[in-house]
This record gives sequence, C-alpha cells and structure tokens, in this order.
Amino acid sequence: MKTSYLHKLQSRLHLLIQSIVAEFFRCSKLNTLSLNGIVASIIWPLLGLLTTLFTYKSFNLKLFARFGINSYSDFLIFLLTGFVSLSFYSAMTTQALSIQRDREDGTLQIIYISPANRFGLLLGRALSGLPQIIFSFVLIYFYIFLISSGKPFIKIMFYAIAGVLLFISASLWGTFMCALYLVSRNTSIWYILFNTPMEYLSGVSIPIRSFPKFLYVLSFIFPLTYTLQIVRKLSILSWPGIIDWLTFILVNFLCFFFTLFVINKSENNSRKSGTIDLF
Repeated sequence: MKTSYLHKLQSRLHLLIQSIVAEFFRCSKLNTLSLNGIVASIIWPLLGLLTTLFTYKSFNLKLFARFGINSYSDFLIFLLTGFVSLSFYSAMTTQALSIQRDREDGTLQIIYISPANRFGLLLGRALSGLPQIIFSFVLIYFYIFLISSGKPFIKIMFYAIAGVLLFISASLWGTFMCALYLVSRNTSIWYILFNTPMEYLSGVSIPIRSFPKFLYVLSFIFPLTYTLQIVRKLSILSWPGIIDWLTFILVNFLCFFFTLFVINKSENNSRKSGTIDLF
C-alpha cells in the first residue's frame, strides 16, 4: 500500500514537472520575445519609474523621513525595488493574456482533454515571462550594490534572497491570474480589476503609510504589498521580522489555494454545462 502511494505521488510529481517545462518552452517561444511582452513588462514599468523619479525631483526629501527614507540613496532604493518588483509581477501576469489566443485557436480544448497537470500548465505559462525580467533585475541590483553600504558578501546574499522571494510570489500571482482568465472570455476585465489597482496601491512608487486609511487597508489585499515590505528591508540589509515572514507565507499560500480552487471550479462548471470544448 505504501509503495503504491509513493508510486502515484512520484507519477503526479513527474507529470507536474513535465507540464511546467513543456508549457514554459511553448509560451517562451510564442510570447516572451514578442513586442507586447517587452513593452508590458519592461518598457512600461521603466517609463513609470522615470516619470516618478523626475516628479519627486521637485520634492524635499526631508518630507519622506517619516517613511524611513532619509537620504537620496534610500529614495533610489525605494523606487528601484518598487520598479523591479512590479516588473516581476507584470512579466508573469502578461503571459496570461495569451490565453485568449489559445482559446480561439483550440489549444485550450486540446489541453483539457489531455492528462496534463492543470496547475503545472498555468505555472509554466506564468514562468515563461521570467527571461524578460532577469536582465533588469541583475542590472538594478548591481546599481543598488554600488550605491549602498555594507559587506559585499552580505549584500549579495540578501539580494539573492530578495530575488528568490520575488520569483516565488510573482509566479504564484501570475498562475492565479492565468486561472482567472480561464473563467471568462473577457480577459481584460481581470487585468483591470486586479493589476491596475495593485500597481498604485501596493506601494510601488508611493509609501503606503501616506495613503488615506481606506486606501491603506485596501493595499493589503495585494500580495505585492507584503513582498515589497520584505524586499525593501532586504535591499537595505535589514532582516525582516517574524510578522513579515508569516504574512508573506500566509498570503502566498492563500494565493496558491485560490488558484487550485478556481482551476477546479472552472473546469467542473464547463464539464457540467457541456462547454468544455468551447473553453
């Protein structure tokens, strides 16, 4: 009995990995190097970063002291970490937009009659946006490395941890968005409802403590808020507290749970209604 259970677990894990790898390479060839993908995940956030940077040029930085920004280098690190974090999330999320094309050309129909792992396919699709952002991440953290103080080895270790956390959180969020896009044929509505508010309310370019109370509360709906809190502390070589780690783990676990729920619910509903072939 135990051997049979381990064999089933091994088979499912093997199928999961196969699904992730296959979808990653398929979507990478189709989407990653496309003009839309580059604009959405790199150029657009970069323009937002430059706009914010030049807007804040006219502000007195002493006004930001109550938010933990005490120097121009702190200010740059605040903006750069917000930019690279948003770019991670954007790169993973924009891959979901191609689901509409897969639905129209029949690819989704073939997927849903195959034994491929559903979560693995969506995760592989989200991860296909990773190559777009690696260069930006390395370049930005190299600059942060130059303008910040501290021992080189410690800085590299903290920056690497920040990169891993960004990768985990952004890939789970991208997978969740892919799952939502399966629910409706109007994919743009989900992007407007989730990603546009997240860009402004997660503290990417504005400290969330400066928000009015109702916006401050709304900012904690988005996983990017919790990720940024940890990433920014790691970027200034400050180890996050236990509350930061617990909330990060909890929020990403909930994101994973809701992704599985949406995947199963959408497929079961389409099977009951007889529209699985129209997926």
